[in-house]
Amino acid sequence: MMNNVAKRVVKTSGSGILALALLVLSSCGSKQATNTQNTVSEYPVMKLKAENLTTHINFPATIQGIQEIEIRPKIEGYIEKINVAEGASVKKGQLLFHIFNPSYQDAVETAEASLKSAEADLATAKLDLAKVQPLVESDIVSKYESESVKLTVDAQEAAVTQAKAALATARTNLSYTDVRSPYDGVIGSIPYRVGSLVSSSSTDALTTLAENKEMYAYFSMNEKDLMELARTLEGKSMQEKLAKIESAHLILSDGSTYQFPGKLEMASSIVDSETGSVRMKAAFPNEDGLLWSGASATVSLEKTYSGSLVIPQSATAELLNKVVVYTVDQDNKVKAKNVEVSATDDGKSYIVESGLSENEQIILEGFTGLSDGTEIKAKAAKLAEETSTPNSNNGI
Repeated sequence: MMNNVAKRVVKTSGSGILALALLVLSSCGSKQATNTQNTVSEYPVMKLKAENLTTHINFPATIQGIQEIEIRPKIEGYIEKINVAEGASVKKGQLLFHIFNPSYQDAVETAEASLKSAEADLATAKLDLAKVQPLVESDIVSKYESESVKLTVDAQEAAVTQAKAALATARTNLSYTDVRSPYDGVIGSIPYRVGSLVSSSSTDALTTLAENKEMYAYFSMNEKDLMELARTLEGKSMQEKLAKIESAHLILSDGSTYQFPGKLEMASSIVDSETGSVRMKAAFPNEDGLLWSGASATVSLEKTYSGSLVIPQSATAELLNKVVVYTVDQDNKVKAKNVEVSATDDGKSYIVESGLSENEQIILEGFTGLSDGTEIKAKAAKLAEETSTPNSNNGI
């Protein structure tokens, strides 16, 4: 009987110890949970500061000669000789093609013969007048006959003048058999070969000629960029405003920057209703001959931003097609803000257009999962590389 009592005591004592242990563990767990809930995480933040920035706006462009024309024959005939190669540089007056058409040489010879005949008739008429003059003075021949001979001389002089004009026309037509370069430039493709029949009405030109001393880079600027450009520059007209831009730079297809700066001009004053853009051009010298008509390049324009805010792209998130930044107020509470930004071509920074102001603090990283009102511990961070002056490529 004593054994049964002892067993009950032991069991009761074991249950008490277990209950006590559970109470202690529960108490510790509650304290640990409370400590976990009271923990404030640390995040790197940056205080925004306005600064003046010089950026670059890039536009895809096509290079063309400042003057580019089609070379076409003025007469009909067969190409007898091609004196230039495709892509060759030529000088003004240089012979490009010779067109064979014997009728033009025949016309010159006929005109020369007609001129000689007219000159001979004029000489005869003058001799007749010289014979009549003494007879008129001696009253042997009437004045009527003298006047008649004078009129014949006048008629023969006119015939000589007409024959000279016909000869000049024939020689001009004959000169068209030699097709020469109207100015210095570069020859384009030549679709014809020796023996090809050509005329002024041929579908294809003999070739094209592009002046290469100076080249145009044509590009399109959207209406929004143009309006902002017009507002930021002084001048009574758009041409005057564009003249305020000191230089345009050209980035070639291999990524290198062309050494000679250019001047910006307007190629059209009409906004394309379909694309909402305006045709622009920048003129570049081509002293070293590196620019070729038809080549692709990028026109880069300088733009200065006054009092702008620059933030790292890594400090933003995209939510529902909007760019979001997480700010921290004076109480270290988080707030998400929608911002409008322009990307920079360094691939690291944004220029803030709206949504943030100077002296605000933004969280730089690790903000995933944060919600408005969350309290954090702000840790100042200095990102010299990411906040350096960028180059923009997203418009003015």
